Amino acid sequence: MTVSQDKPNPLTFHHDCNKPTIDVMYSTKKPLSILMGYAGKQCCQFVIGFIALVFGSMAQMVVPGLIGVVVDAMIIQDWDAINFYCLSMLLIVVVSGIATAIRGATFNTISERIALQLRYDLLYFVINKDIGFFDT
Repeated sequence: MTVSQDKPNPLTFHHDCNKPTIDVMYSTKKPLSILMGYAGKQCCQFVIGFIALVFGSMAQMVVPGLIGVVVDAMIIQDWDAINFYCLSMLLIVVVSGIATAIRGATFNTISERIALQLRYDLLYFVINKDIGFFDT
């Protein structure tokens, strides 16, 4: 009994089509550039994660400077400045935490998607091997 070409192959587990994400069988690219092809499909998420990384890092670098300003304000006992800089520091720490959470979520999601695509492609190529491949 042969499988009709019109029906989808039930053994193909790829999430969006019956072909691999990147056809490595006939690729003349180097292995690293093939892997970067998987990452290239997630470029929008990379940009979001990178922006969150920059904002989180900048916010973390500002806090030590604000601590120095608060200490200077304590020396001259300027309580209004102390309150302002402490509230500013609190806001910056919250923004830094949110940016760090966004960065972690996006990069974790990207890595999970790339791993999933690699597994789908590996399964596709193993399933579609010639039967002689499994005889040895």
